[in-house]
Amino acid sequence: MYVGDHIRDIEAGNRAGMLTIAAAYGYINDDEDISDWNSNYCITQATELQPLLARHYNIH
Repeated sequence: MYVGDHIRDIEAGNRAGMLTIAAAYGYINDDEDISDWNSNYCITQATELQPLLARHYNIH
C-alpha cells in the first residue's frame, strides 16, 4: 500500500503495482481534484487509515 498527498505519490504507487490511498489533506492545492489521481481509495483524515487497512486485510 502507498499513501500519498500528491499525484506523484499515487502515480509512483500505481507504477509499482501497489494499492494506493490518496490523502485528501496536507499539501494539496485548492484547485486540485483528487478524484483525477486514480487512487484505489481516498481518505480525508488520518484516522480513516486504520479502519481501511483493517477492512482490506480482514483484521478484526
